[in-house]
Amino acid sequence: MEANYYKTEAQALNAVAAVYQTLAVHNGLDFIPMIADVQSDDAYAGGASASDMVQWHQIEDNQITSENASAANIWSRCYSGIYRANTYFAEEGKVTWDNPDNQARFIAEVKFLRAYFYWDLERTFGWVPIFTANLPDINEYKAAKQSTPDEVYTQIATDLLAAINDLPATVPDDERGRVT
Repeated sequence: MEANYYKTEAQALNAVAAVYQTLAVHNGLDFIPMIADVQSDDAYAGGASASDMVQWHQIEDNQITSENASAANIWSRCYSGIYRANTYFAEEGKVTWDNPDNQARFIAEVKFLRAYFYWDLERTFGWVPIFTANLPDINEYKAAKQSTPDEVYTQIATDLLAAINDLPATVPDDERGRVT
C-alpha cells in the first residue's frame, strides 16, 4: 500500500522499476513493434487465411473491435504504466532523498515513460483519454472523455520536454535499459 511505502530512495527506485516493468508486459505476439508493422505497410496481417489471427486483420484494416485481444493487451499495458507513473508522481514527495539529483532523474525517467505509453496508445488507437493523475473511482475512468491526437501529442511533448534536462546522457553498464 502506498501509505506504507515511498519513504526511502531505494523504495522510490523500486517504484520507478515498477513503471519500467510495464514495458515488458505483453502477451506473445501482442508486441507493439509487431502490431505497428501490421498497422503500416511494412507487414501484412497473416496466417493461413483471413480467419487466422483475426485480431491482426482488424488492426491492419483499422477495424479494431472491443473484443480484439491484441488491442486490449496494448491498452491495458499502457494504462497500467500510466497509472504507475501517476502514482509515482503523487507519492514521491514523501521520500527522504539521500541524493537530490536522483529525485530529479527518477521524475524525468517516469515522465519519459508516461510519454512513451501515450505514444503507443495514440499510434494504436488515435483518440484516447489522458490522465495526468489517478482518479479516485473506477467509474471516473469509464466516463473519461477521449482526447484528440493533438492533445495526446501535446501531453507527450510536455512530459518529454520536462524530462530531458534531468536525464543522463549515458548510463553505466549496470544501468543499461534506463532512459537517457
